[in-house]
Amino acid sequence: MFVMVKAIRKGSKPPIWRRAYLPLHITFSQMAYILEIMLELPLTDQFEFEFYREKDRLIEKQGTKPDSRTYEYSSWYAGKSCVDDWLMSKTWFTFRVRNSEKQPEYRVEIERLLESIRLEGEESENLCYPVLVKEVSPKNDPCWSDGERINRVLKNTCFLMEEKPGYPSFNEVSARIQKQRGIGVCTKLKSQDALISRSVQSMLSETARLLKEAVRADMKTEGGVNTKTSTASARRLQMKKITMLEYLNACTKEELIEVAGQTGFRPGAMSKSKLAFSMARHLLDPDVMRRLLLRLSGEELDALEMAIDRKRFRPSEREWESLDAVSGLNYLVEYSDDTVEVPSDAAIVYENIRHNGYRSFHADAAWLLECLNVFQLLYGVGDAQLLFRMYKQKEGSIRNYAEFLNHLNQIPSELNPCHLLGNKIVSVYAIKNDVYKKIEMMQREVPYYLPSVDEIHDYAIHLYPSLEKPYKTLKAFFQEELKLDQDVCESLCQYTFAHFCRGKMLSDYWEEIQKRGISLSSTRQAERMAGIIINLNNNTRMIDLRGNTPNEVAQMKASPGLAGGPVVPKMENGSGTKKIYPNDSCPCGSGKKYKKCCGRNH
Repeated sequence: MFVMVKAIRKGSKPPIWRRAYLPLHITFSQMAYILEIMLELPLTDQFEFEFYREKDRLIEKQGTKPDSRTYEYSSWYAGKSCVDDWLMSKTWFTFRVRNSEKQPEYRVEIERLLESIRLEGEESENLCYPVLVKEVSPKNDPCWSDGERINRVLKNTCFLMEEKPGYPSFNEVSARIQKQRGIGVCTKLKSQDALISRSVQSMLSETARLLKEAVRADMKTEGGVNTKTSTASARRLQMKKITMLEYLNACTKEELIEVAGQTGFRPGAMSKSKLAFSMARHLLDPDVMRRLLLRLSGEELDALEMAIDRKRFRPSEREWESLDAVSGLNYLVEYSDDTVEVPSDAAIVYENIRHNGYRSFHADAAWLLECLNVFQLLYGVGDAQLLFRMYKQKEGSIRNYAEFLNHLNQIPSELNPCHLLGNKIVSVYAIKNDVYKKIEMMQREVPYYLPSVDEIHDYAIHLYPSLEKPYKTLKAFFQEELKLDQDVCESLCQYTFAHFCRGKMLSDYWEEIQKRGISLSSTRQAERMAGIIINLNNNTRMIDLRGNTPNEVAQMKASPGLAGGPVVPKMENGSGTKKIYPNDSCPCGSGKKYKKCCGRNH
């Protein structure tokens, strides 16, 4: 029995190739000798068959020398492996030899299986040696000579002899051919236990297979997996004391890629098993865990520690509120019976970083992140000393400026809304196109406003000053007058602050409110809302006022031109702005003159 193959020289353009009939029922050591003659490669035992899709390599075992294990490829002893087990079911492989001189490599495509072959002009009934049947190559090819000559060599040296099963090494094949005994074949030849070294990937796959079998057995009594979170199929595991690798091995590749994106890991081109292995190593890196856990609040970190102490358990609804964020970081495994547990190795890593002062670092970093978020809201850009002044107000914070800067540099970039540029803190959004320089140019020469610890907490949680009266009045109007849901009211208050703190136009605000489907049912509502917004505008902390409100700036005497009444709302006038005069139409859209509408109280 033969197989028809096409050996294509890698990297050749246009392709250079030879088609041949090769015998089955032989070992890879025997096949290597045939291919080295057919492709005019050095006769050496330093050969390699590589089946890329199957992640198998067949090589000649080199004495007692230990073979190095690779991640992707398992190595098999060519002298004890029958070619039938691979060539009768695969589509292609790579063949190469390694010696002191670089040799061409070949992609060998398996085209057809043939029971018997009879060549034209042959006296014998069936073909009994390997043979070249066609080739495409340039004249004076540096690697190949005349194909007919190669066929003569194959016929005279590699003729096939039916024998009992044998497993000669490459050197034994070579010695036999020198004695003109040809190539021994046997239809009953079977691969022996020829594994030299198993790949890490195959071991992981086997572990996953055994794990799934155990899961199926366990599921008969404990049920299937919860599909609650983004890594749904990863939670098909029903094993106690699960490890991170076991947990990730049950994910699909798509889910692992999603997890990678959530945790800042760039997978590149990897097989699913290798990705799971790399992801587990990533998530269990102490520095990575320290960084990822900064996304949790103190209460959520308490929940993680509770989960570690309790091992596998069924959390209450209230406990789930804190554990959900832990699960989102993939440090919690969920089961379909509503029980959860922290992977055993993740628990060990966390205990190690906790004993090295992580809780103290976490609390301080959380406070610093609050300061950074409020810094970008109120200033956009400012001296790093200003951030330090905000930060050190809280009891227990670092008091040394150099230590503070070192701590600032430990905040992960993906969590930090600002960057340190020289001695300046700059909001991320203001870095592009040097927007921060424009902010600096438009900022008034007034002292920076310094928010208190309570104000910083409030801004960080709500993204607007929820404790200040103008915003309480606005929210009450949305709730009581317009009957809007709590979430909608919060969103509108956040938008209102974001709009006015950047000094944007009042007319733009009305347009945006209307786009959001907010309509006023009466003139009275329009007048009331206009009054609320104008008062709110004059009491909103603005970036161009360095965190001060227009009312506060108006009371300052330090800078000329800043004293006087409240800052009057502005409306667009082409590319610039203009003051609203008493006889102008009111910006609230009521149709009345400003002096008889929103301006009557000013």
